[in-house]
Amino acid sequence: MIVITITIMLAINPIKASLLFLLHPFFIDIIPIFTFLILLSN
Repeated sequence: MIVITITIMLAINPIKASLLFLLHPFFIDIIPIFTFLILLSN
């Protein structure tokens, strides 16, 4: 589930995704929530 989310996030907006990984390297479980917010902001 998380892998799919990350893949979609990278495909849609790699810059935001890379920033997200830099800002939250230890919060893997939170990534789907941030992804949802990023998708909403686009």
